[in-house]
Amino acid sequence: MWSTHPQIVNCVTSNWRGSDLPNPLVKLSLIHINLSKSLRKWGWDTFGNVFSKVTATEKDVEELEFAIQNGNADNAILLTAQTCLNTAIEHQELLLKQKASINIFTEGDRNTKFYHSYISYKRRCNAIHYIQNVEGCLLNNNASNAMDAVKFYQTLLNSTLGLNTNIAINFFTKDFEFNNSLKLSEHPFKTKIWNALSTIEISKAAGPNGYTVDSYKTSWYIIKLDVTKAIISFFNGNNLLSYFKNSSFVLITKNDLHKT
Repeated sequence: MWSTHPQIVNCVTSNWRGSDLPNPLVKLSLIHINLSKSLRKWGWDTFGNVFSKVTATEKDVEELEFAIQNGNADNAILLTAQTCLNTAIEHQELLLKQKASINIFTEGDRNTKFYHSYISYKRRCNAIHYIQNVEGCLLNNNASNAMDAVKFYQTLLNSTLGLNTNIAINFFTKDFEFNNSLKLSEHPFKTKIWNALSTIEISKAAGPNGYTVDSYKTSWYIIKLDVTKAIISFFNGNNLLSYFKNSSFVLITKNDLHKT
């Protein structure tokens, strides 16, 4: 939602600064943290409570429509109020969409009926009902399956026969050449980083409180130097900080927590 405002670039420009740290990844993480605080304050001062704004502008439009019917107002004023209402509704929809994305990211499927149906189906498909051992006998219970697996690996590990087989390298030549052509270990150029960023959907984010791709694209000419240095630093062998690689784990309950 913030990236739709024309003043977002000015806010990023004035707050995108950090100390002269030698590690670009540390510098970028500190800039992110400082900028997020400034953006949070700027967002509240600029947009305020979007839900209250929609209610207030709807009331203004209704009052102006009533005033026009009585000949006490001008259509131009009503048109301006309707434009404000459309803008407030657009901001509200963007915020609700972003909140929905955050809920999906942090909560996942949780205790939904669809999720448990899907998991039950996967379990049925992956279940081993019976196996055939080396003697050709069918084993259809867990104890027999477990004993046969233990016996198989005991025989395999105690075998004196050579288990190593010659591998035909020509089978992997095509894949090897393809992987080399990708040049995944080479340092990416600025244009390559931008092209990769351009292919990502604008609402995507690295975490529930992370910057969206749209925010990177909007202010790319301001932040590209620090972001590029951090990416190249990673390709040079520096480990990513926990700030960039933290993961969100969703606990899925098996029973309903709320009972009526």
